[in-house]
Amino acid sequence: MDRDQTDLGPDTMLASSVKHVDRAVESGILEFMEGTFSGGEQVLGLKGGATDLVFNPKFTGYKETVDLWRERAEVEEARYLSER
Repeated sequence: MDRDQTDLGPDTMLASSVKHVDRAVESGILEFMEGTFSGGEQVLGLKGGATDLVFNPKFTGYKETVDLWRERAEVEEARYLSER
């Protein structure tokens, strides 16, 4: 997804996974300007802020569950990236 989709189901949408393409582009531009851009494939994710989990504020009572999901997502992402 490219945006928080809470508005599509405000009573049922718990969370959205969003991409921050702007941050990826900014990173590439900064690397180019610094002379460190190497091109090729770059994998960006939760850790660098290129993706995020946006939770519906209506469900704040599930904060512990939400925090656990975010933790698991970060661990899974790190595992996936280490296998690449």
